[in-house]
Amino acid sequence: KGEDEEPDDERFCQSILPPSYGHKSFNPYPVIEFRIVNNRANCPPGKNEIWDAQVTGIVELSPENNDTSEKRNSLPSEQHSTDQKISCDLKLSPSFHPYFCRTWFLRHILDESSPLLKEDVRRRLKERGPHKGWDGKLNNYKDIRKGLVEFTSIRIMMSGSSALSKGEVYAEKTYTYDDVFIGWKFIGVCFEDEDEPNSSQLFRRRRRSGGSAEETKTRVDLSLLHDICPQKGANYEPMAADDETS
Repeated sequence: KGEDEEPDDERFCQSILPPSYGHKSFNPYPVIEFRIVNNRANCPPGKNEIWDAQVTGIVELSPENNDTSEKRNSLPSEQHSTDQKISCDLKLSPSFHPYFCRTWFLRHILDESSPLLKEDVRRRLKERGPHKGWDGKLNNYKDIRKGLVEFTSIRIMMSGSSALSKGEVYAEKTYTYDDVFIGWKFIGVCFEDEDEPNSSQLFRRRRRSGGSAEETKTRVDLSLLHDICPQKGANYEPMAADDETS
């Protein structure tokens, strides 16, 4: 793998997934969101793409983490266990990108099949049925945090073919339980500019009046890789610094 070709992973946060069911009483499930950014996003076409990119996720659980290994056997996800740890596949969507050149968002749905939820929460969701979705009584950052298993680690692995070297490239990132921020979302990193990559208007896409498509280029501000902001509404988890000042 080349240093210049390897994409850079980022921290993740919880956000709300739009409803995928037409039922009137459906309440959207929370999701854990990951963002991958290609380090070569601002390079010319033909030198920055990763073809047929694939991502897999694995969550590692300790038998002492809230649920016993016997309860974990009820999970529909494929799992592998030893005396020291339990490893489960983490479903991510979309897990395939045929032409990855800039940014890529991955989401894991916290539903009744998620290995990241405690047994009692998964059972509660299963009893409600998939047509109703998330339990509205748990739709706040405190109850979502209480419902999460204190996992040991989440490992995200990406592989694909580099357009520059024509060889395989890899990226891997490991997260811990403390990397989860509930109620926060990623700040946008894409902007459009002609010749000013350091433009002050980095938080929204813009196009100069009268400029042609050839004159305007979409760029990625790599300095914003790890920046997040609260989602709409006031129901977001305070940061550690906020706790100290409150």
